[in-house]
Amino acid sequence: HVQSVDAIWQQIGALLCSGGVCSHQVNFDSHGTSAIWNGHWVYPEAVWRIALGRKTFLINREPLSRHITAARKHGLQCLEILQRRDETGVALSALAPRWKGLAEDDRTTRGALIVARKG
Repeated sequence: HVQSVDAIWQQIGALLCSGGVCSHQVNFDSHGTSAIWNGHWVYPEAVWRIALGRKTFLINREPLSRHITAARKHGLQCLEILQRRDETGVALSALAPRWKGLAEDDRTTRGALIVARKG
């Protein structure tokens, strides 16, 4: 679990030497915040803040595309992305406003293995 997807990919990029390779398993489940695996994208921001309570963070709710964008931004080339798909989650129409533009690929990706190399 990471609070900031961008910050963690920045750290990975800084730690790797040129040509260095990393692999990361990322889970996009709701982690018990919903009975539906991707139900965490149904909650509007105000409800999500209540769910967090006094915790600094619970899960970041960022989809696969956000990880890929952050990795590339910090000098990493994604060599392989193995996705575990699940189309049983919530419908696009049920998503909170923040997530209404979520691509089908993100909405149905329940987990992914990302292998990347620093350029």
